[in-house]
Amino acid sequence: MQQFGATKRKSDVLHENATQHSVHPTGGSLRVFEHFAWLQVGSVKMAFARPAHQRVTLPVSPLRELEMHMKNFICFSLTVTLALLLVSCATPQGELAPTDSQSDDQRAHAVLIEFLQSLHNSEYDKATQLYAGTYETMRDHNPSMNPDDHVSLLRNACTINGAQCLQVKSAALDQKVSNTEFVFRVEFLNGDGTLFVLGPCCGGNETDFPPQSMFYLTVVKTDKDNYVVMGMPPYAP
Repeated sequence: MQQFGATKRKSDVLHENATQHSVHPTGGSLRVFEHFAWLQVGSVKMAFARPAHQRVTLPVSPLRELEMHMKNFICFSLTVTLALLLVSCATPQGELAPTDSQSDDQRAHAVLIEFLQSLHNSEYDKATQLYAGTYETMRDHNPSMNPDDHVSLLRNACTINGAQCLQVKSAALDQKVSNTEFVFRVEFLNGDGTLFVLGPCCGGNETDFPPQSMFYLTVVKTDKDNYVVMGMPPYAP
């Protein structure tokens, strides 16, 4: 008589050659069963399993999560700071970068400076885009020139006809006529750095024509939110 359970036939104990896996969450753990064995005694069949390994995945701590958020915030802040530095470096000296924080008179002032500086630098094509005043005086001074050639008219005005396209010394808002019209008082510098003063003209005296160093130029805001200059620098014979 054989003892109960003492011997087993090969068919009674079956081993799986291929690795069997059973993965399920158990309180943050993953449990893997690698080896299965089947034992059959009479009409009873039982399965035994041995876990191959057990790995516990710890949740991210609040401190670690805060550290990750702080690193992301610092990277974002550095990116914004660098972008602002690049914008400020790209703005030419003497000009204002157009921003939503600027008021209308500040934008008008910036356009006036840009126009006068363009004339002084002989950038007449650029100046024509900022000027919307009359060309009648320039046409009278140049009757043989194409009256619609605004670039050439401005060039002759500054180089031949006596318009004082000088370096700007100062420009300040004198009067805000309306929400779309601004008057600025402007001073100019001679080539030697002294203040430009317009004296009496055509045989007049200082009593009748007092010397003038302050000049008034108007800037208008158009319907398209653009700004244009309506006057030229002073003429001197």
